[in-house]
Amino acid sequence: MAGMRSLLALCFMILAGPAWGWGSAGHRETGALAEAALRGTPAAAQVRRILGGESLASAAIWADCVKDPQRDPACSVFGVAEMAAFEQRNPGHRRWHYTDIAIQQDRYDERFTGARPDDVVHALQAAIARLQHRPVPAPFKFADGPAGEHEALRLLAHLVGDLHQPLHVGAIYLSPGGRALDPDRSGDDPDTHTAGGNLLIFDGGQQNLHALWDAAPPRPSRVASPRRPQGPLQAWPVDWAGETLLLARLAFEPLRFEAKTGKTWPLVFTDRRAYERQRLQAQARQVALAGLRMAELLKAIWSR
Repeated sequence: MAGMRSLLALCFMILAGPAWGWGSAGHRETGALAEAALRGTPAAAQVRRILGGESLASAAIWADCVKDPQRDPACSVFGVAEMAAFEQRNPGHRRWHYTDIAIQQDRYDERFTGARPDDVVHALQAAIARLQHRPVPAPFKFADGPAGEHEALRLLAHLVGDLHQPLHVGAIYLSPGGRALDPDRSGDDPDTHTAGGNLLIFDGGQQNLHALWDAAPPRPSRVASPRRPQGPLQAWPVDWAGETLLLARLAFEPLRFEAKTGKTWPLVFTDRRAYERQRLQAQARQVALAGLRMAELLKAIWSR
């Protein structure tokens, strides 16, 4: 825990519409970083084969455009019929972008409250399986043939970014009085859910914590090449989720929560300036790390 605090210090409204991970700018950055790291590798050739003239930077926003094609002008480059077909096959795709593991846990485990068969970890595993031409588990349904590869690569490019956004992985569960609860001990009560921070408000209810963490930093940090997780590729998203969960814990710890009003809990920053500084540093590191890890994952998928 002390090590994670040091890492954070060094690197580190209820809004209408769906949450957008890092926003299109952040997702584009992760895609661009991955593309640069892939240059000259066999994986780069595979990416070009599947995407054609589309860049990984552009592909990385596609999964959010499927949720709302009008949300960002950049979505206009994607075919509306194509997105509609994907949505028809996968009506629950909006749930694929996150999981809600309680911050009291120190790892991702599919048995924990907040994990689901259609959460971000399982969705990324499904995209990996499709690109490896292995069976894809329910409820994920990709198109047949090259179109399915295209969908899977676009989804992977997006979800690696989402998996590095702390509030897309870790969640705090609160009593009506604002006390933190552990749902894996006390039992899962929907009234304690904070919806990934969307129900934690500040500035008079004009902003929420999830939206704050969705905002990508002006530029990513320089980070060392990340280690490759041990084990098969399907275990990599589990490993990354566990690391992001620890960072999510630190995103909540400096905050105090007031009693629930309606469906939301007002929050209070104990030191807002320090929190903002550390948040921006952490986000800059996570965006960069996501890009490099995306490249490593794609290299591993096409290692032969």
